[in-house]
Amino acid sequence: AKNPSLTASYLYNSILESIEAHQLSGSTIRQLEKMVRHAAILSARGLTDQSMKLLLKVETLAEARQEFIILQQVYRQMRTLLASNRGSENLSVSMEHVLQENLRSAKEITLLSEIRFIQYEFQQKVAISGDLNQNPTEELKGLINSEVMRRITDSSGLFAQITAYNIRSQFYMLTGDDKQGMLNSKKMFDLCYDHKDMLQERGRLLMAAANNYMVRCNRVEAYSEIGRILDLLQKDRSKHLEVETIRLETYYSNKLTLLISTGDKSDNEILNNIENDLSEYESKMNQAFVMLILGSASQYAFAQGNLKAALYWVNRFINHENRNSLEKNLGIAYKYRLLIYYQQGKLDLIESMISSHSKTQTELPVVFPLISDLLDDFLLREIQHGERHQENIKILSVGLQHLKKQKLEEEAFEFFPFDVWAQTILI
Repeated sequence: AKNPSLTASYLYNSILESIEAHQLSGSTIRQLEKMVRHAAILSARGLTDQSMKLLLKVETLAEARQEFIILQQVYRQMRTLLASNRGSENLSVSMEHVLQENLRSAKEITLLSEIRFIQYEFQQKVAISGDLNQNPTEELKGLINSEVMRRITDSSGLFAQITAYNIRSQFYMLTGDDKQGMLNSKKMFDLCYDHKDMLQERGRLLMAAANNYMVRCNRVEAYSEIGRILDLLQKDRSKHLEVETIRLETYYSNKLTLLISTGDKSDNEILNNIENDLSEYESKMNQAFVMLILGSASQYAFAQGNLKAALYWVNRFINHENRNSLEKNLGIAYKYRLLIYYQQGKLDLIESMISSHSKTQTELPVVFPLISDLLDDFLLREIQHGERHQENIKILSVGLQHLKKQKLEEEAFEFFPFDVWAQTILI
């Protein structure tokens, strides 16, 4: 170039204008990495002061987002600039600052790597013990009380703290300490929510923390706290497609669980809202959540006495394209649908369906044989000896209560509270 100074200045201004125009849109990490590369270009062009100013800007942004690997890149370039310009009074940062912060960020990276390895070991021990039918409590205690876990404090990096709280929450759930499990999951959610702006590109993390906390709350019947979290999620709609999809999964699955658990039948809008949002987001949702929402929507409609809607939602569940991924629940869904027909007085249809199934065995294998037999026997007795209704329902109710007391086929009761329904009919 004929005028190196003018060319360098133009390059510098073009880079900064480009960065400002982006305003860190898209992936924040990619934008920060791009800024670091631009700083290197400025340095190579002899624009030391401008390069340092840009690095300081990246340092501030990366620190706010706790992107410690980016910070390592920043401090490496800062060291090079300072070493190449010893004695310069124009540079606004000292080598002491750079070395101290470089060491601090390196320690945070190390700590995060160590706690994630603890998490991996924790999950491996839980998985192996499940396969071997062993109690892993003592081994897991060793991980919970490890030196790495003790080193994590309120001043540690956000992601190290979140990981530690998540491990403890899982541990207390496995050991039956629901109070401590809820406490640690609350701390995890509070941390995520307090830093939600920083986590906007990690929307799944915030929603996973919310879901984990609400599940723990449900175990101890802390329903008002679930309501509070749902209100927060309802306010925090996102323009980011993936984040909004995850928010809807989390919101509707837990909202329906709350309404059903508390016996609140007053929400007349939720099923319409679910219908509208599924029409737009269902194909993008986690399909396990979709199936959970469909099943819960049917159960809520049933509780409201809206049998037509209950049948509509359970049919969507049964006929869903991913139905085979939930073979266990699908089997009990057929039995639940028979109860809807029973409530509608369609005894002829029920007799035909039971008879057809017994002859052709076209449905899925019976995963919950005890409950299935109880329900089939009850329905056939009602068809053949309807005049003995009270006796028929009492036999069913006693049988279901026995299974519940013995903790047999518990997953079937999670899909639908057959015992509660029987008691209602008996009364």
